[in-house]
Parts: sequence; structure tokens; C-alpha cells
Amino acid sequence: MKRMLLLAVALATVGTAQQPPAIREAYAHEMVVSGNAATDSGPITVMNIQFPAPAKLGSGEVAPDGTFAIAVKGPLTEGHGLIVIDKAGRKSARFNVAPARSGATPGEPPKK
Repeated sequence: MKRMLLLAVALATVGTAQQPPAIREAYAHEMVVSGNAATDSGPITVMNIQFPAPAKLGSGEVAPDGTFAIAVKGPLTEGHGLIVIDKAGRKSARFNVAPARSGATPGEPPKK
């Protein structure tokens, strides 16, 4: 009986463990990284891991719906590797910045 109770507690603990944050979108020439994270896991920090010394690009909070959209320093570069880290130190998988979207870049004045 004790074993079954311990197993049930262990399974319940595993089932409720928070997942690491995840980047969903990051496009070249833009200045926002968006994704998902547990609502109580903020602040979320965006890091550029393309070079030997990772660089902090920005940080922000998680919305009540579990999403984040974090403004970063400077426009993103296609192919650069990014990760996000939550307040508990959980790291996302590497995300490579996607090619620029066609059309106007958000936050940029229309081209004449």
C-alpha cells in the first residue's frame, strides 16, 4: 500500500511539473520574440546564443494566457540561435531566427 501511495505521489508530481518556456516566433529584422510559458514563470529572458558569450537581448512578463512577446535590443539576425530562460532557470530549446517576413516590418514606417 505504501508503494502505491508513493507511486501515486511521484506521478502526480511529474504531471504537474512546469514545462520550460518555448519560443514560437522570431523573425529577422524584427525586434520581438514571442512564445509560451507558464503564467507564473516570468520574467522571461531572451538570450542570443550564437556566439561563445551569450548576450541578453531583453526580458518581459508572461501574459495571463501563457504567452509572451518580448521587445529585444536591435533587430534580429536570420539564423542566429536564441533561447529563453524563465525565473526558475528553465531554458527553452534553441530557436533559429526565421527569415524576414514579406511586407512591412512591424514597427517600421512604410517604405516610399
